[in-house]
Amino acid sequence: MMFTALKVVPSMFLILQTLLALLATSLNIGMAKDIPPASVCYSYSNSDNDRATCHGATCPDGCSWPFITAQNCVPTGPTSSKSTTQTCHIGYWKDGTDGICTNRLREMYRCSGKTTGVAFCTGCKNYTSKKRIN
Repeated sequence: MMFTALKVVPSMFLILQTLLALLATSLNIGMAKDIPPASVCYSYSNSDNDRATCHGATCPDGCSWPFITAQNCVPTGPTSSKSTTQTCHIGYWKDGTDGICTNRLREMYRCSGKTTGVAFCTGCKNYTSKKRIN
């Protein structure tokens, strides 16, 4: 009886090992996706969705960090307050001499100070490289 049990255990182990190998192989088939090159963006909008733009080019894969940080920013609209530094998670573009910054909460600011950083957008169609605008 003990001899039979020893034969069964290695067989079950072999079957389990084969099933796991097949499962691992099947999970890898068709899952590899080419990562499109990232475009360096000093002017971008809608970074968090498939309507993202970079220098006017459409970037359906969106944009990511580190994003532009702008200084001397005041909220747009009728109320203005003390100037702050904002990280422009959703967008940054020029409007005359000032920059317009949209933060993570989708609050818009007019910024007249120095900017640092960039956004990296992917999948951009008809992208043309640009120089920093500030």
